[in-house]
Order: sequence, then C-alpha cells, then structure tokens
Amino acid sequence: MKDELYNVLGLTRSATDDDIRKAYRKLAKRYHPDVNPNDAKAEEMFKKVGAAYAILSDAEKREQYDAGMIGADGEPVMRQGWPGAGAGAGAGGPGGGTRWEWRSTGQGHADADDIFSDLFRSMGGDGRQTGQGFGGSGFGGQTRRARGRDVAYTLTVPFVQAAVGGKRPIKLIDGRTITVTIPEGVDDGQTLRLRGQGEQGRAGGPAGDALVEIHVQPDSRFERHGKDIHADLKVGLREAVLGGRVTAQTVHGPVSVSVKPNTSSGTRMRLKGKGIDGGDHYARVMIALPAEKDPELTAFVKNWQQATSDQA
Repeated sequence: MKDELYNVLGLTRSATDDDIRKAYRKLAKRYHPDVNPNDAKAEEMFKKVGAAYAILSDAEKREQYDAGMIGADGEPVMRQGWPGAGAGAGAGGPGGGTRWEWRSTGQGHADADDIFSDLFRSMGGDGRQTGQGFGGSGFGGQTRRARGRDVAYTLTVPFVQAAVGGKRPIKLIDGRTITVTIPEGVDDGQTLRLRGQGEQGRAGGPAGDALVEIHVQPDSRFERHGKDIHADLKVGLREAVLGGRVTAQTVHGPVSVSVKPNTSSGTRMRLKGKGIDGGDHYARVMIALPAEKDPELTAFVKNWQQATSDQA
C-alpha cells in the first residue's frame, strides 16, 4: 500500500515536515509502553509509528518511499517475474534461479543498465554468487543480510539539563533501559542518534539506530536566546535603594550579585559565562516589595511623598 506510512501517522502525502513531526509526537505519547504497560497492541502501534517516522522524517528516504523505490519496511521494492529474462533463466536467476524485477516507481521499470549493475553488485567481482540476492532471499535461497530498521523515540528533558548537559534514562521498545547522554545546549526538536540501538539486523546484519527527538521542558525562570540566558532578578527595596548583594539563579546554580545603590526595575546585569556553552546570563532587576503590608514602609513613603511635595 503506497500510503501505508502516511496512514499510520494519520497523514497524506502532502504533509509537511512539521506535520509529520507533530503527528509523531502525538502518537508516540499515546502508544508509549510506559503509558500502556502490558498492552501488546499499543506496543505494536508504537513500533509502527516509530518506523513510519524514521522513514518520513528523513528527506532522502521519504523521496524514495514516495517514488516506490523502498517499501514501508525501508527495504528496496522487488517482485518476481523479471520481464525480458532469457529462456535459460530458470529457478535461480541468471544461470538458473528466481527471476526478479526492480520496481523503481509506480509506473514502468528501472533502466536495464541499473538492473544489471545492481545484480552484479550482489555477486562477486567474478560473477560468483555471494548469497546476498534481492528481496528476502539470495540467489540460492539464503536469507539476505540486512541492517535493522531505525526506531524513533521522544525524550523530554528539563530546561536546565538541556542547557548544561547530563544523562537521562530511556526505555527502548525491546524493554531495555539505556542511559542517553544529553549534550550541553541541546535544542528543542534536535534528534540524537544512538547507533546500534534500533531493531536487530537480519542474517547477521548490523542493528539499526535509535533516533531520539529531544523535547525541552520550559522553565518559568529562564528564557533562552542562542547561548545566552535571560531571567528576572528580584531585588528588595532596601537593596535597590542602598545597594547590596542578592542571589541570582542561573542554569549553573545560584550566584551572588552586587546591586548598585539607587538601581531601578528594568536594569540589566550581565553575568559573563553563566549562560550556555560559554554564553552569558542577563539578569533583569525587578524590585519586589514585601509580601505582607509593612506599616512602617507605608508611613515612610507617605512622609517622603509629602516632603518632596513641600520642596516642589
């Protein structure tokens, strides 16, 4: 079925890369094994969704799939009955064996030169059979050695950990739990490739990869601008008027900051190197009044206001 992978994600061939990414995120969350423990159907759907995303999120593989060059399993599309094979081609292809046809698109066939060059590559340089024929079997009926499919996952990472890096566990579809290294400054939507952690290969072929898409969880304290971090810095009235030291929260932990006398709200203070990967932290001063009403402060402001009015 030509649109099988699109149907798995609930999409059509006109879907954009963003449509594919959003559909995958939604379905991966719905069918994730952690959300549906001991649910074989949900686990199977999770695998299908991951396999569909692994192909459709890759521009080259998607183009090949849309052209009919590879199937939903990521393997080249073949079929028996290679037209034009000579009368001497029996069971075994050239010289005896199963005959094959390469189907490059939904219409017509690949050029003969392409067919024969692919056929030659599946044999030794001297034309001897290597046992890696087309389709699921070699020319001698042997299982074709093939790489395992890539499997897609999503992993939600706290803002601070995404900024400074760290390690986080992830559960694979085969039940194993592995530790993923989160690189410093990873972006939301970035995909990490874990080589050899996908589906197992066939007939001794290498395993596929795990493609882990990172979702960075927002943090109300911080905003990211490239490698810089912007945040508000609450300063008491006393420190704002008289000056003093206050504590600023950064992605690297608390830092003591000196506030100059007579500092107004909106003043920005730069903490060099306290951002992401050598970036800076910009603290915007926000004067914070006491949570509880302070009669002395109220009386002081009233008297101060009266004094300034008399001097005008």
